Amino acid sequence: MANKKIFEKLNNLTGRQREVLQLYCQGKGYAYIAEQLFITNEAVRSHMANIYVKLGIRKSSINLRRKMIFEHFCPALRQFDFEVRAGEPIEPEPAPEEVVQMVEADERDLVVIEPIIVNFPPIEEEQPQYKPKGEEKMVKQIKPKNGKKKRRFWRWMLFIMIIALIAFGGMQVYVWARGFINDVVQPIINQNIPEQSQPQPQVQVVPTDTIKSTVPTPAPAQQVAVPTSTSQPTAPPQPKILFSDNFDAGLSSGWQVAYGNPIIVNGVLSTDQDTLLIVGDTSWRDYAVEFDADAGDCWLSAGENWVSVRNVDTDNNYAYKWEDCESYWYVVKNGSWNEIPKSEFSPGYDTLRFKVQVQGGNMSVYVDGTLMASFFDNGYSQGRVILKISENTTIDNFVIKELE
Repeated sequence: MANKKIFEKLNNLTGRQREVLQLYCQGKGYAYIAEQLFITNEAVRSHMANIYVKLGIRKSSINLRRKMIFEHFCPALRQFDFEVRAGEPIEPEPAPEEVVQMVEADERDLVVIEPIIVNFPPIEEEQPQYKPKGEEKMVKQIKPKNGKKKRRFWRWMLFIMIIALIAFGGMQVYVWARGFINDVVQPIINQNIPEQSQPQPQVQVVPTDTIKSTVPTPAPAQQVAVPTSTSQPTAPPQPKILFSDNFDAGLSSGWQVAYGNPIIVNGVLSTDQDTLLIVGDTSWRDYAVEFDADAGDCWLSAGENWVSVRNVDTDNNYAYKWEDCESYWYVVKNGSWNEIPKSEFSPGYDTLRFKVQVQGGNMSVYVDGTLMASFFDNGYSQGRVILKISENTTIDNFVIKELE
């Protein structure tokens, strides 16, 4: 079942844009789509550019765009029947030129392999035989029961009997030879063996206690049992909780609201606008930030949630940004956000358990206990924690644990 946010984005497309996207989901090229819809190639590119904008994938990499289209939006098109709205424009809407160029670049990178049709010659069927003189009934070809077939049968029977006799005779010869060797040959061999070669019985000398030792045996020392205390296994040390808030009693006083409007509903933190919360001490070094979260949108272009760790200040820190469909690690230096290569992944939908961990120079993020992205950097050694959430994002069970 497609996510509600995916359906809402597809519902924002016009009917013509959905037709273009449906053919694109079938693996059709832009020229084929133009031919099927009786429009120009330029119109197809303009429609695709508007699709990129409305689906929120214009700022993603080409691989992530295709992944989201074919794994999320294409299945949703097949699952739902979108209503046709009257008065929708058929002509393509104006699209940003840079997005049109992006669509053209994606078209050049997309290689479509046409299927090869192979024609095999028909298989000739065996024609039935019919009786002469125009008779219509089909007859089966039956081999005559002649003497040759019978003779061949008796030849096989004679061959099997000969093999059986040979096998039986061989067994009888083997039994006779074995008895002859045991009864006649073996006694003669035993007589010719000299007596000294015969094995002599071993005489076992058993020590006796008739001769007693003159050395007195010391008496065993009396052992005194000393009670000892039973040591119980020591439980592993639990990580120290630096801060926690489950929002059941509202927003904890440990938070500092930098801007926005934090809203607590049924013990869950949310907001109706971009909100920034600060917590912790600048001396914090190695710790893990854990929380349950459900992002308010699919793409970072529509909204941004992030957790900043080892925050020296808002212009210098490590930050993990996420939404449902994409997320990245960043190193923030002097206000410039530098994306970490190969840290991109899609967290997923619904409520997930995140853990953002900093230990030494290792920065890692886990989703539902699985390591998703990590990198190494020793630029910042300590700092506070900042939580930034966008509209409709929910946060619960927020805790910061100190690491050894």
